[in-house]
Amino acid sequence: MPKITFNHDPLSVDLTDIVKGVTVMKRKAMLNHLLYIPKSKHVTIAWQEQKFSKNDDGSYGDLESETEKVLTAKDIYLVDVTNASHLCDAAEEYITTQSEPDENGNTTPIETLNPLLENKMYATEFDFYDHLANTAPVIINQLIAQRILREYQ
Repeated sequence: MPKITFNHDPLSVDLTDIVKGVTVMKRKAMLNHLLYIPKSKHVTIAWQEQKFSKNDDGSYGDLESETEKVLTAKDIYLVDVTNASHLCDAAEEYITTQSEPDENGNTTPIETLNPLLENKMYATEFDFYDHLANTAPVIINQLIAQRILREYQ
């Protein structure tokens, strides 16, 4: 059997334009790599942010600059499992308040779920990507694209 060659465009995400006065820079993100190391609980997404001049017709002009950006998923962040958006730091999962004083003036700490997490399905950022790697279909480019776009919101 002959060797199969796969051809596809690398993951590319159109970013919002940068406008400074009359100058408009178009931007695009190109995936460099996705590194997943379950044993050390490490997920890294690296991409190249490219800035282009904008042509009169609104299309991409000449490449003006490139900058590598890196996101490392960590257990210190809680994310919405439906879209990987950051909800809060893991240390903020519960909020501690004090009860009303009893007859001796003593209060008791009460832990309640952070209101940002109410009615959300959430996990630590690493656990989210780990689950995705172990259960999702092979094609995950759309989720990576969404995650890169959130870095620019």
